[in-house]
Amino acid sequence: MSTDLWELKEQAAKVESINQIDFKMISFSLGGKGYGINIMKVKEILKVNKFTYVPNSEPYVRGVYNLRGDIISIIDLRVMFHVKKEEKKDDYEDVIVIAINENKIGVIVDSISKVIGIESSTIQPPHPIFSNISIKYISGVVDKDGKIYVILDVDRILGEDKADEEEAPAAVVSPAAMEIQPEVEKRELYKAPEKETDINKDFIKETLKTLINFNITDINNEWFVRHFDNWAIERRKKGENIQLTGVEDAHLFVEAFGSKNTGNFFDQTYADLLKKVLPSETRGNYYAWNVGCANGYETYSIAAILKQQNPDAAIKVWANDKDLLSISTAPNLPVDLNSVPQYLKPFVTEGTKGGAITQALKKIIYFEFHDVKNHNPYPDVDMIICRDVLPAFNYNEQINIISEFYEKLKNNGILILGDNERIKFDGFERYGEEGIIFYRKKGGVK
Repeated sequence: MSTDLWELKEQAAKVESINQIDFKMISFSLGGKGYGINIMKVKEILKVNKFTYVPNSEPYVRGVYNLRGDIISIIDLRVMFHVKKEEKKDDYEDVIVIAINENKIGVIVDSISKVIGIESSTIQPPHPIFSNISIKYISGVVDKDGKIYVILDVDRILGEDKADEEEAPAAVVSPAAMEIQPEVEKRELYKAPEKETDINKDFIKETLKTLINFNITDINNEWFVRHFDNWAIERRKKGENIQLTGVEDAHLFVEAFGSKNTGNFFDQTYADLLKKVLPSETRGNYYAWNVGCANGYETYSIAAILKQQNPDAAIKVWANDKDLLSISTAPNLPVDLNSVPQYLKPFVTEGTKGGAITQALKKIIYFEFHDVKNHNPYPDVDMIICRDVLPAFNYNEQINIISEFYEKLKNNGILILGDNERIKFDGFERYGEEGIIFYRKKGGVK
C-alpha cells in the first residue's frame, strides 16, 4: 500500500467516532456567541434586505416576507433577546426559515456558520452561565472542537409549547398583516445571490445524508457543486423551494447522478467504449470483481464483453450486493429478446418463458450476498467495477473501501467507478477514454 493510502487509513481511524453522530444542527452567531438549531426544524437559509412592516406588532417582529408566494413572519432574535447587533458590511440579513408544525417563520441572526454534527450524548443540560437568553428557551449546551454552542428550543421560543404559552413570546404576526399581503406579493423582496452560499449547499448535503443516506464527499463533490447550481436555477424559475422538503425531493436531486445504462444491459455504444479500456486476446486467468451488482445487468454486460474479447482466457467474475432480493434474482434474470444489444446476443438463448442468459456465460459468474465494508475472500483481481456505490457510505468507510480496492487489485489493474465519481489517491492513475473515466493501479510490489 502506498504511503498516501496508509495516511488516509490512519486519518479514518482517528475520526472513527463520526459514525456516532446522531444530531445535526445549523450553527450561527448571535451577539458574538455560538448557537445552534436542530437541522430537522430548518427548512431554508436566506439573505434578505427588505421586509414589509406590520403595524401594531411586537418590537421583535421585523415584518412579513413573501417566500415564493408564502407570507411568513420575520422575527429578529437579537431584539427578542436584547442582544447587541453585530456590525455588517451590507444591509442583507441572515435568515433561518424554521418549520413549526404547518407554519414557517423566519428568524434573523447575526451570521450563519455551518452544519455541525454531534453525538446527542455529548449535549449537556442548559445553564444560564453560557448565554444571556432565558434558560427556558435553551434545550442544551455542547462543546464542539473547543467552541461552546447553545442549542435553542425553537418550539418554546416561537410559542408552540402549550405548557409555556403564557410565557413564550408570541411569534405570530397580528391580523393587521393580512391587510398588506397583496402589497407584499407585488414586490420582489429577495434577490438570489449569483452563487449559492456554502451554508445552503451544506444544508442540502446533510439533508441527502439524513433522508436517503447519500453522502457528498471528495468523490462526488465536483458533480454536486455543478448540479446544485443548475438545481437552484431551475427551482427558482418554477418558484419552488431549492431545499429538499422530503424523500421524494432527495431522490429527484440525485437522479442526475446515475451512470449510463444503470439498471439495464450496457448499450452497444457504451460497450464499444468499454472494449477500448478492457484487455483483449488475454490468455491464462483474468479475474473481475463487480461491487454492487444489483440484479445482474451490469455483471452480465461486463462478463460478455470480457468473454468476447478474451475467448481463450479463464475468466471469473465475482459479483456481490448487500440487497438480498436483487442478488437472489440475478442468476435467473429474465431477458427481453427484442432489446438485447448486439454484443450480448451470442450469450442469450430463447427458453419456454422468454429469453435467458446462456450457461456458458453464467458459469464464469459467482453471485454472492456481501457487504463491501466487510473483508472479502476473493483472490487478487485484474479489474474492479464499482459504479455509483460509494455515496452510500460515509467518508471513513469510503477510504477503507478504496484502500481495499488498492490491496485487491493486481499491478496495472483497472478500477471503474461511476460516471460522476472521482478519486485522488497516490496509488491510482486516472485515465479517460471518450466519456469513460477509469483508474489504473500503479506498479508496486505485487
